[in-house]
Amino acid sequence: MNMRTCGGTETLTPTLYHSGLSGDVGVVVRHYAEQFGLEQMALVGYSMGGNLVLKLAGEWGNRPPLSAVAVVCPAIDLAPGADALHEPLNRGYEWRFLLGLMARYERKAKLFPSIYATRKSIGPVRSIREFDNKIVARYWGFRDADDYYHQAASARVVDRIAVPTLMLHAQDDPSFACFRRPAPSSRPTRM
Repeated sequence: MNMRTCGGTETLTPTLYHSGLSGDVGVVVRHYAEQFGLEQMALVGYSMGGNLVLKLAGEWGNRPPLSAVAVVCPAIDLAPGADALHEPLNRGYEWRFLLGLMARYERKAKLFPSIYATRKSIGPVRSIREFDNKIVARYWGFRDADDYYHQAASARVVDRIAVPTLMLHAQDDPSFACFRRPAPSSRPTRM
């Protein structure tokens, strides 16, 4: 699914997307379950989508129609990921990602000028963390980027997932660090 503001959908809603909108995924699941009479549904997500799928699964537990989850490199702990993007070797990727986010924000500000400040009034945005502090936190009511990262992270709720879950994760991904902490129920299996 395309997140809010993605895939040319800026005009459909005045809101921006962020990495914790698992409720949006839940709306899509319920819509298709009702439309097609689905009693079981498995969700798959990658990166941010993986975080959203895991967060929804943790929030829902074993609520039908959710029956299984599979994720690849989910960004389940957002702060380390944002900080890793700002490291010198990753700055090119961060800059490219940031340019896309800022372009999307500027389009939204032009469409909804009564809601969003101009880029000039926002000031310089030189990192993902700064974008999350100045834009995501401001327009979604988070205290700051750290509050957003905490609230949006599926790492807070993965111990409540009650459906079969497959998680493929690279050990050099910043989010993998949370697997090194003691887990409430089970530990990942290394291959």
